[in-house]
Amino acid sequence: MANYNGKNGRIKIGASKTINGATHNTGVVTIDFTAAHGFVAGDRIIIANVVGMTDLNTFHTVASAPDGDTITVALTTAQGYTSGGTAIRHVPVISGNITGNAEMIPTSDSESGDWEEFAAGRNSFTSSFEGYIKEGASIPVEGDSLTITVEFMPGDYFQGVMKIESVEINDPTAEGGNVTFTVTARGTGEITKIIQT
Repeated sequence: MANYNGKNGRIKIGASKTINGATHNTGVVTIDFTAAHGFVAGDRIIIANVVGMTDLNTFHTVASAPDGDTITVALTTAQGYTSGGTAIRHVPVISGNITGNAEMIPTSDSESGDWEEFAAGRNSFTSSFEGYIKEGASIPVEGDSLTITVEFMPGDYFQGVMKIESVEINDPTAEGGNVTFTVTARGTGEITKIIQT
């Protein structure tokens, strides 16, 4: 069994959405995507790999979602969009833990002959997180299966697929318009530590 604990991290939720355009107008940047993005006003997103308008490559809160493939964020920039970019939703984490369950994982293949082979590893995990969102933003709901990347500390990432078992809204009147929540989840496969650049 392996336990990982931390705070002040984030959970990346779902798949990255591909950006194909961005325009600036008086403190607002309108971002176009190649397909439906699924974001709603209040969602926190991470934008990366934009060329030209590199000021976009950071954390943002979705200001509005005028249609299924367009969002706006608050940003003042003199840069022009050239190409590229992705956006992914994230949930800020106040504290959290992951417990990896050590088990013997079957590894038999065509070369195993009559032998059944195993290797020690972690093929499941449980987790709980406390975090916050802006009121009105979308959060995971019970029963969701999500591919997540968790960063508990800078550069300390874990990735896996989890199914949400429960979501509890703790303080719907939190200061600054933030809503705190607790999520418990069970991994549907292996949780692995990864290196991101």
